[in-house]
Amino acid sequence: MNRRVYQLVRDKRAWEGPPEPAEAEAGQSLGAKGWYTRGYLPHYDQPGTLQMVTFRLADALPADVVTTLEEQRRLGVSSEDAWAWLDRFLDAGSGCGLLARPECAALLADTLCHFDGQRYNLG
Repeated sequence: MNRRVYQLVRDKRAWEGPPEPAEAEAGQSLGAKGWYTRGYLPHYDQPGTLQMVTFRLADALPADVVTTLEEQRRLGVSSEDAWAWLDRFLDAGSGCGLLARPECAALLADTLCHFDGQRYNLG
């Protein structure tokens, strides 16, 4: 159990406050959950909310880089500096580049489009 994630979700719920009655009714009828977690990442589910999804393949961030990030966090390196370093590393293109292969990219695109218009609307 990741206590930090649960605390983050509690804080976000408190910051957001209760929804307006009409918004709450619309959310309930659609099964919206607001801020919630399954224990590893915070999620936000509310009608009309735009969301961005980022995919990272497992080999795009090798274990030694993860170790370096953990060490930076332990040493108190600012989150902004750590993210900037991580972004530069990811932009350098480590890993096998699986999604650069047209057949793999097409498979992912087909998967994303499968429920478009049913469970979500792609922009």
